[in-house]
Amino acid sequence: MELRAVEREVGAFQQSVSAAEIEAVCRRAFGPGTAPTAAVELGLGAYNNVYRVEFGGRTEPVILRFAPAEEDQFGSEWRVMRNEYAATPWLAVVAELMPRVLAADWSHDLVDRDWMIQSCLPGIPAPEGLGQYPRSGRTTFFRQLGAIARSIHDVRGPYFGRVDGGPAYKSWSEILIAS
Repeated sequence: MELRAVEREVGAFQQSVSAAEIEAVCRRAFGPGTAPTAAVELGLGAYNNVYRVEFGGRTEPVILRFAPAEEDQFGSEWRVMRNEYAATPWLAVVAELMPRVLAADWSHDLVDRDWMIQSCLPGIPAPEGLGQYPRSGRTTFFRQLGAIARSIHDVRGPYFGRVDGGPAYKSWSEILIAS
């Protein structure tokens, strides 16, 4: 498998995984005969390591995300991938805009990190494509983004805080004070 990882300084917060680890995760998720042909690390995020993985015989690539090692995570972001996974049902209002979770594993059997595989959404990341449009033409994009954010913010739960069983708070400000 061809692996293109982002080069980072020694000791950087994000740490790439090996080709062997990506192959093992893909076999766990899709079966022992699965053979990824290429993995490209996408360097747009600041927290997870995110790879676009392609397979021979599979038409669509997938997105493979690795959370940081638990000992490197901040208290406010402790196991945030697990919380994201637990929050998915609450985001039904934007389900058609979200990638589908194809596999997730918190066991640390293969890699000492949480990981999740998701469908790859079509399109171009905004940081890469938005510059192709004049500033005056970006208004529609930001209005659509605002409408999506509003629909997410309109979702109401029984409390503020982590969905996966963390402490519950009466208000967002209580969370900020506690963290």
